[in-house]
Amino acid sequence: MALSLTLFALLFDAAAVAVLGWVTWVVTRSPEKPSARPFAALAAALTASALLIAVTTLAELVSLDPVSGTAELLQLAVALFIPGIWLVYVLGYAGRGTGLTRRRIAMLAGIGLPPLFAAAALGVGFFVLDLSPTMLEPIVVPFIAFELFYLFGIWTYAVYLLYGLVRRTNRVSGTQATAIILGVSAPYLVPTLGFGAHPLDGVTLGFLLSGAVLFGSVRRYPLLTGFPRTDYVARTRVVEALQEAVVVLDYEDHILDVNETATRLFGRDRGAVLGDPLQSFLDGLDHADLSPGATGTVRLRTTHGRRQFRYSVSAVDDAATDGDTPARRPGARSPGRDRPADPRAAPDRPQPRPPAQPPQPTGRRPRPRRPHRGRPDARDYPRHRHGPA
Repeated sequence: MALSLTLFALLFDAAAVAVLGWVTWVVTRSPEKPSARPFAALAAALTASALLIAVTTLAELVSLDPVSGTAELLQLAVALFIPGIWLVYVLGYAGRGTGLTRRRIAMLAGIGLPPLFAAAALGVGFFVLDLSPTMLEPIVVPFIAFELFYLFGIWTYAVYLLYGLVRRTNRVSGTQATAIILGVSAPYLVPTLGFGAHPLDGVTLGFLLSGAVLFGSVRRYPLLTGFPRTDYVARTRVVEALQEAVVVLDYEDHILDVNETATRLFGRDRGAVLGDPLQSFLDGLDHADLSPGATGTVRLRTTHGRRQFRYSVSAVDDAATDGDTPARRPGARSPGRDRPADPRAAPDRPQPRPPAQPPQPTGRRPRPRRPHRGRPDARDYPRHRHGPA
């Protein structure tokens, strides 16, 4: 009976590993998306933790106590760093930059230092000072308490940023934010609330729930993109003073911001277009190349009818900082009125105006020149003879 229950527990562990592993594999297939790497690291950490639980169950089944103990220690170490990886992902998803900065490295180091100090205190007290476990307990408890409060603070800050993103953009719903939070928190929340029983204990049930929620969220929601806070991009005086229409896009061609020239030229209020697809704002970009560095000419519908524009797309690198960074900035310029497109131009640095070009021939025959009093000039018309030839 005990063997069958253990086998069922191992089967549930393998199912959790399979679902979380599938999520990790799907995410790693889209490395070009801005939040793909942090989310892949988060999914991989959850998968590794579930896999170590399965290894522990299997080692207990075949009575390999050293392997079981090592797997438990490794699973605890991975579980401690999951909240830190979760915060790094949310920071990038909310437009605070991707990658590891000094602050984020310090935050991750803060997760690992209390367990190291607690382990060092246990080693010195037990092997050097020969203290009893009762005497060592008051020394270790403060480190554990600090670690728990620190991890809870990291988790809470990530939840705050995510729900702040829900208030800021209509592309992230409260349901999506709740699903992501539940998918990450289930392995910790389910056993804490006391759900589950052998062979499906609370930890395994939490990982199964986590895998199922993340599986559905990856298929339904844009979890791998980013939503930079770019209000300042088109609100600066320099960009507002430009005669070009400036449109700031996210990584899926949805509008993050527009300047005043764009709203006046295309007849749409800024608040009404934020979060909408670019094609709903600019009619005529169906076959335009919007890759970074691209330039071209398009005919767009404006408040004065269709007009021809030269456009350029400038990519702004998502620097690994905790600040807010924009994504891409297509600029529409009307040929004949504004300067030519420059794909290297930054949105806050106007380019020098080129020298005036001579007028181009239109192909029509010029009208004859007339004198200032309105009488025909003999040089412009052939001489006519009057009377019989």
